[in-house]
Amino acid sequence: MLSDAWKARIGAWLAAYLAQPHLDHDLRDVAAFGALPLYSDPGGCLALRPDGRVVQVYWRKPEASFHDAAASWRTVALVAGAERYPELRGLLPQRPERAADCSNCTAGRLEDGSICGVCFGLGFAF
Repeated sequence: MLSDAWKARIGAWLAAYLAQPHLDHDLRDVAAFGALPLYSDPGGCLALRPDGRVVQVYWRKPEASFHDAAASWRTVALVAGAERYPELRGLLPQRPERAADCSNCTAGRLEDGSICGVCFGLGFAF
């Protein structure tokens, strides 16, 4: 569970996001339902709710919108979101002292810049 300070911070980011004049229609819809979009691709969006839940929205399945994202997708969302909101790094799993670097990527990114699907963008093996 997130502290009240975190909830307020996410709520403020969400309000600022919604105040932007030229938002993509689908992302505006996600934000209007109370979730801050952090990562999207052609299949859908991962968004952070003020209560700390990361939800997954599929563009082609609106009836299945807003279900809790799996832990791996939560990590991807927070890694991607930390590029715009650096404070989100505080919600990411901490690197264990003896964790090895991910053998699939460099610091969580693949050569094309996308987030690694092995370490989910963290840069270390679990």
